[in-house]
Amino acid sequence: LCEITKVDEKPTKKGDNMYSIEFTIKKGEYDGRIIFDNIVFSDNEKAKQRAKEFLRCVGFDMSSGVDVEHDMLIGKKVYVKVVVVDSDEQFGKTGKENKVKFKGYEAA
Repeated sequence: LCEITKVDEKPTKKGDNMYSIEFTIKKGEYDGRIIFDNIVFSDNEKAKQRAKEFLRCVGFDMSSGVDVEHDMLIGKKVYVKVVVVDSDEQFGKTGKENKVKFKGYEAA
């Protein structure tokens, strides 16, 4: 179980709106650790599907359009499915990193 502890709103490289989200793990072996993910709001169907599913899982009614400001997410709880992947060399380091799966959210 994770709690959303920080959300920054910023543009993607393509200019779409994105929420950069920090989750704090609240239960289990990794209690207190931090997970990061980005939710992109764009006209891309996959991005729309993921954003809608994420918002549904954190408690928003998605049966009709919903206007969500980033600060409305703080304190919301959600289950997050994470996989460990090889990190890229973007920042000059290699190793393993956590990545939230595409359909990696489940309502708490």
